[in-house]
Amino acid sequence: MTLKISTNLVIMDILEKISQNKTFSFSIELIPPRRGMNLDNLLTIIEQLLPYNPMWVDVTSHSADIDYLETPDGTYQKRVWRKSPGTFGICAALKFKYGIESVPHMLCTGFSREETEDVLIDLNFLGIHTLVALRGDHKHDRPLSKDKTANIYASDLLAQIMAMNKGTYLRGNGAPTNFKVAVACYPEKHVESPNLNFDLKQLKRKQDLGASYAVSQMFFDNNYFYQFCEKAKANSVTIPIIPGLKIINTHKHIVSLPKSFGTTIPEELTRLFDDPTANAKELGIEWAFKQCKDLYNNGHRHIHFYVMQSASSLLTLLERMQKYCL
Repeated sequence: MTLKISTNLVIMDILEKISQNKTFSFSIELIPPRRGMNLDNLLTIIEQLLPYNPMWVDVTSHSADIDYLETPDGTYQKRVWRKSPGTFGICAALKFKYGIESVPHMLCTGFSREETEDVLIDLNFLGIHTLVALRGDHKHDRPLSKDKTANIYASDLLAQIMAMNKGTYLRGNGAPTNFKVAVACYPEKHVESPNLNFDLKQLKRKQDLGASYAVSQMFFDNNYFYQFCEKAKANSVTIPIIPGLKIINTHKHIVSLPKSFGTTIPEELTRLFDDPTANAKELGIEWAFKQCKDLYNNGHRHIHFYVMQSASSLLTLLERMQKYCL
């Protein structure tokens, strides 16, 4: 298999290719290593997947955690630290080492608007012009000093990025940037949202602010995604909505994924995992393959995979999809 690596990809070109694509394509999402660990595993994943030509790689970001450490006098001292730093350095490494488009996640929680602007300036200098704007988990938020300001919602962060695209910085005007911004969407609604219609209105608002495309939260029943796309269209959402899939790898995922992400596990899938001796990895690959074929046949030729820390299941799935799409 021949590697096809380009160093000149920009996201709008990618999206145009997706819209014109007559065969299967994909992108992936990875997480940075824990503090103190090296990049070996992450780079191994990239090198395993490069022959299949991923269109881009998302790299997640994490807010700082707050720990309370006991001191010798018996009191506790608060310590704020990030367990998995390195998102933006990893994106630069992937871009310049492999020539693959890298897309960092930007968060509201854990970062002030001033810190966000500094990061955006660095990314602009590095030529990384595609971002994902997310609110982040409020439980990891931290109080800001009096001289700092905050973005509360992803729409606030998106507005800040779009302002920089017009040359408006926090303390005056400057050179316009050229960021393209992706946002998240939730086929089964966000866990904190009162209802799906509320979510759809938020997605429309993000589109109106300047979002270029949306990537869905993971789902295991394609009907949720199809219904969401229809409702989004009815609410005048016209930006591309890319399906996001997670391949189940263990029996624990049947319980942990709904708890963490608010996604529904279909009864048919849970029955497959009722047997504790069943090969969870193979069951997960087969279910994802079924989803991919159905999405492909319904015109969704590009799929975003939540890979995180291992590519083995995705590699098997890509081989099957490659044969299926011949």
